[in-house]
This record gives sequence, structure tokens and C-alpha cells, in this order.
Amino acid sequence: MRTYLIPALLCFSASCGTDPGGSSDSGVGDVDSGPGDIDSGQPVDAGRSDSAGDQPPHAEANGPYAGRVGIPLQVTRDGSFDPEGAFTATWDMGDGTVLGPFDTVETMDPFHTYGSTGTYTVRLTITDASGLSAEDTAAATISALASGYPNEPSGFVRFAETSLEGLPPSGTLDGAWVAWTWGSGAPRHAAVSAGDAPVSPPGVFQFTFSAGIDVGSGVAVLQGWDTSGDTDNTRYRAVYESGWFKIPSSDFETPGAGMKLLGYWGVGQAGMGTRVPAQVYSFIPGSSTFAMTEWNLSIRQQNHIARDMPQNMNTGTMIHAGQWHNYEILMILNDIGSSNGTLSVWLDGVQIHEHTDVMYRNAGNPSGFYGRRWDPIWGGIGPEVKSRDDHLWIDHIYISGQAM
Repeated sequence: MRTYLIPALLCFSASCGTDPGGSSDSGVGDVDSGPGDIDSGQPVDAGRSDSAGDQPPHAEANGPYAGRVGIPLQVTRDGSFDPEGAFTATWDMGDGTVLGPFDTVETMDPFHTYGSTGTYTVRLTITDASGLSAEDTAAATISALASGYPNEPSGFVRFAETSLEGLPPSGTLDGAWVAWTWGSGAPRHAAVSAGDAPVSPPGVFQFTFSAGIDVGSGVAVLQGWDTSGDTDNTRYRAVYESGWFKIPSSDFETPGAGMKLLGYWGVGQAGMGTRVPAQVYSFIPGSSTFAMTEWNLSIRQQNHIARDMPQNMNTGTMIHAGQWHNYEILMILNDIGSSNGTLSVWLDGVQIHEHTDVMYRNAGNPSGFYGRRWDPIWGGIGPEVKSRDDHLWIDHIYISGQAM
């Protein structure tokens, strides 16, 4: 609901607005008693300006928002403006927390962490330099952070899992998990201890983005379930994966070309030899090398089709550096000749992607999903060079599905 507020002088004296002789005050800015005016007791026209001709601002709280307890949720004032220029934004988050007022574009879309489940009314107030204000509200529905695999379809059978304790990673049900570093030099993968690992502490798998690597450089590889390329291994028509990841520092140096983060799932290759992967992976968009603290999760397909799929649901749900995140991914094959495959992604239990028009395979590569591979890459094409070490931690990967 959108409201426009016009400031007025409030007076509780019987003599307000009159001189001792009883005549009305004729000062500038006087409010008459015409229909719809303030002193008539009628509603104020939302489009009305003040006596100086200043127009009220416009507020857009966007939403509805969906989030999880304990996970920062971003609210956005996109679409808010003031005809005369500058304004401030104040957010009442509905749980007793007021954020702002903020007066720069860098701060007007804040994050807030709710401590309890429920549906909250988020209220945005936009105030211009003259004191005119506008309000808009949106609902924020906050759910409990689910444990286990809440979005795994019924009937799926677990076929690959690893706790990522030590090297090589162990615990899989179908084929060995292996890991290696690209190129020469010091290893850029390791088993490290993280006491806050959410599923199977303390061991986690660590990728290192080393200082000095160029844009487009691979880091290391964590590969499982079908590492041999053998056609005897089972192909799947649908796969579900859940795992946890964290950038352990407070920010991450990323290049302008973006950064491949979550690896890819092989699909479509019918025989042995060179694989034709559907590289469905996340990347961090940017305009130059800089330290990022939060970002949306985009998806890119690269096999016989090159396609970018930006986060298309709950864009206020973001990845935050310094925090563990649970991801869930569901992929269902398309029929040959049709673009009816499914790709769904959840972050901390909130759905952030739903695509039902994906073509994973074609007549030349008709087989099903055959492998999982994490191989982060720092950017794509550009002049940037990594100036510092950054890390990515992975904890406990679980994969289930339906065989073909």
C-alpha cells in the first residue's frame, strides 16, 4: 500500500491559526478549508504538492520477499524517486528494527537478518529535501532453515555422497571422488579444518584462488561419481544435489568477467572419449577487479547451447562472503528435440531459479547426466591478475536421482 505524506504544522491550542480578533492567519503556506484540504478533515490528495510547488516523492518497496531465519535478506527501493532529486530511504522491517535513514545509493538497499519465522510487513519511507514523504509496504515471509534435503523429490535414490574429510575425499556410493590442481606450482586444493562446518565438521574441501593467477585460470578440480568416462556407469534422467559452501573471508576479489564458482554437471555424451558437458555453473558479475561481499547466483549453460540464466526468483536472496550457504539443485532432462528440461535452484531453502525450457541434450548427444565436477575458474577474458589469495570451502555433497 502506497501513501504520500505532506508535512503540516500541528497545533493543539484553540487560538491556532487565528489572530486575537478572530481573523484567520494570512501567512504564506496557509491551508484553506476547501474540499479535500488538511483542515477540512477530508483525505489528502496523494498527488498534491505543497504550496511551494514541490512534488512528493514516490516509494517502491518491491517484494514480496522470502527468506530464512538467520540468513541476511536484502530489501530494495528500486523504482523509488523524487521529482526534485535527492531523497532518503528509511526501512521499518516489521520486527522492531528500523534501518536508516540512508542517503546514498550504496546504502539504500540494506540487508536484515530475522530471528523468528513469520510474515512481516516491511515499510519503506522515502523523504525528500523539503520533508515530503511517501510510503510503501511489502510482505517478507521468513521460514525456518530446513535441515536435511527439503526439496529432494520423492522416489529419488541416493547414489553419490562425500563428507569431504581428508584427501582423497571418501564416502561416495558410486565411483571414486578425486581431486587435483591445474598446472604446476603449489597445490590449490586441500583438506582443511573448519569447526563451523554445518554437516560434517571439522573437515572441509578448500579451493585456493592464488595471488598472481590470470583471468581465465582454473584453480583445481573436485570430481566424482563418473570419473572414468566408462559407458557402463549409470546415466540419470534426473539428478538432485545438496551441499554447503562458504567464502571464509569477509569479501572476495573478483574480476569483471565474472567467476565460475560451482562447477558443472556432465550430460549428453553417449560414448567414451571427449565429453560434452552442460556447464551449468554460477558466476559473479562485475565491472572490474574489486572485492565483493554479496551477489546473486547466475547460471550458464555451455554445451551445444550457450545460455546465461540470471537469478529469476527472490533476487533479494543473495550469497554472502563469510557465511555458510546451503545449495540445492534439481535437473530433469529434456525430451530429444524439445526444450522442456528443468533447472531449479534453492539457496538456504529459498528458491532462486526456476527454468522449464532447458535443452540439456540433443539427437547427437542423447544420453543422460553422467558426472559431477567442481572446477572453479577465476573469470573469463580480461587483463586482470589476482592480487591476493581467496578461498572457497565445500562441506558434504549429497546426490540422488532417477536412472534412465
